[in-house]
Amino acid sequence: MALILGPEGYASFLVRGAYYELSKHRPSLIELSYSEFLLDVGRGDKLSLSESKALASPRLENDLPLLASYNLLLESSAKAMGAVDEIKMFGLLDKIASSIKEGYDPISASSIYLAKLISLLGLAPKIDGCADCNKKDEIVAFSLRHGGLLCRNDALKEGVSPNSAKYIQIARYCFMCPLNDVGRVELSKAEAMEFIKHCLVFVSEESGLSLHSARLLAFL
Repeated sequence: MALILGPEGYASFLVRGAYYELSKHRPSLIELSYSEFLLDVGRGDKLSLSESKALASPRLENDLPLLASYNLLLESSAKAMGAVDEIKMFGLLDKIASSIKEGYDPISASSIYLAKLISLLGLAPKIDGCADCNKKDEIVAFSLRHGGLLCRNDALKEGVSPNSAKYIQIARYCFMCPLNDVGRVELSKAEAMEFIKHCLVFVSEESGLSLHSARLLAFL
C-alpha cells in the first residue's frame, strides 16, 4: 500500500487483506480518504500496518459528475506520481479533493486540477500573452498544442479556430488561480467541459498519460 504522507512525501507498507470487505482496515484505505495509521517495523526495517482509523472519506452517492471527477483524480495522480514533485502533488490533491467535499462543483474542480497537473508535468502554456508573438491584445484562441494563448494573426497562421471569450477566460483562470482560491469561482459547465477534454487530449499526447477516466467524463 502506498500513501501520501502530507508535506513529508509518500511511503509504502504491507497490509494483509486490505481489500476484503470485512477487513478492519478497509474503511481507512479508501482512495482520497484521510486516516491515521499505526505501523510496526519488521525484519529488514519493513513497515506493516497494525492499527488504522478512518477520519474522512469521499461520499460519491449517485452523482455522475462527482464520480467522474474522483476517478480522474485517482487515475491521473497515480499515473503521474514519480514524474512530478510528490509534495506539490499532495498539495494539489488535498486542495481539490477538499473543495469537492465541501460542495464545490466537481467539473470546475476538475478543470483547475488538470491545469495544475499540466503545469506540474512541466507543460505549462503561456497565458499572459500570445504564445507566438507575446501580443497582449486581440487574443482569440487557446491551444495547449500551440503553446497557450494566440492572437488573431497567429491563430490564423497556425490554423487554430477561435474560441469564445468565456472559454479563454476559463483557461486563464484555471492556470493562473492560486490553490487557495480553489472553490471561489464556479465555471460555466459547457466551456469547462470543453477545456477538460482539451487538457485530456493534450496530456495523453504530450506526456503519454492515457487516462481511462476520460471516457466517463465524455458522458457528462
